[in-house]
Order: sequence, then C-alpha cells, then structure tokens
Amino acid sequence: MSKKGLHEQIDFTGVDIDGIRFFSGSLNAMGFSYGIVVSRFNEVFTKALLHNTIQTLLESGATRKDVTVVWVPGAYEIPLLVKQFAEQGRFSAVIALGAVLQGETPHAKLINTTIAQAFSSISQKENIPVIDGVVTAYNEEQMQIRCSADQKNRGRYAALAAIEMARVCAEVKREVCWRHLLPLSRVKGRDDIR
Repeated sequence: MSKKGLHEQIDFTGVDIDGIRFFSGSLNAMGFSYGIVVSRFNEVFTKALLHNTIQTLLESGATRKDVTVVWVPGAYEIPLLVKQFAEQGRFSAVIALGAVLQGETPHAKLINTTIAQAFSSISQKENIPVIDGVVTAYNEEQMQIRCSADQKNRGRYAALAAIEMARVCAEVKREVCWRHLLPLSRVKGRDDIR
C-alpha cells in the first residue's frame, strides 16, 4: 500500500461517458460514521475481525470518533442492534461482525440464513448500507484463514464495503436531489450527504 493510504484511490463518481453517468464509491472514509455490531461468541475470531475492520476504517480516513462498537452475545443477536443503529440515523453504514462454525447439526445454517435475511431487510427498510461481515466456516482452520491479520481478512473486506457503499449512496442521493431540484432535507435517508 502506498503512503497515501486507501482513501487516495481513484474515484469514478460522476464520470460521464457518452451521456451515461457512472457512480462508484471511493474508499475514502472521511466524513462518514460507522456503527459496528460484533458477536462475543467465538471471540478469538471476532476480535481479529473487529481489529481489522477498525484498522481499515482508520487507514481509509475515518477518525476514532466516527466509529461506534457494540458487543452482543452471539450472531443471532446481531440483527436487533443493527436495526437500532440503522433507525438512529446517525451512521452512514452499519457493519455486522461474527464467526459461526458449522457443527454436526443444521443450527449454524439456520443462524446464517436468518441473520443474512435480517440484514437485507434492515438495509432496504432503513435506507442504509448494512454490511454482512459474519464469517462462516466448516472448521477452525478455515475460520482462522478468514479472520487472520492479512489482506484476506473478512473484517477488512467489511470495512471497505461499508466505506464504498456509504460514499456511493451519498453521491447518488446528491445526484437525485440535484436532478430533481429537491432540497436535501426532503430526501429520506441519512444526514451525511456531503
């Protein structure tokens, strides 16, 4: 990575090619706020996910004041707090972090399906990016690889997805307001349109 940091990467937002307007969120976290809900179950893995998520947000321009973390007992409890964060309207994106290991019963599959559906529903209802950073694996070795402190860490991926989605959502909202000459205050959504 260059000395400039992640937030210095190319931003294609607003590029106009042959009359077609393209939007692509940059990886600049400055000016946005992030809520993180993390499961305490399988804590050795979720702590690594959280560390990499926060590190990536900070490297990308977020400040410590821009990040709020809440711990919950397990993955099944994550959606309730994600919903509360989303309803508050003070976050640009919400990141869910957890670690679910497949056991001998279908319990893990049930949890994964239930929470993924909840994240999608909350995101659409509350008009906010909800990033599913809940890692699933068949065994501890797979989980370790996905939660390790390198470029493949799913916490890093979750942070980058949150940054890009927060940015592109704000840009699209701004464009909609401009094109329809609506005051920004009349657009349902977050207050973070920059």
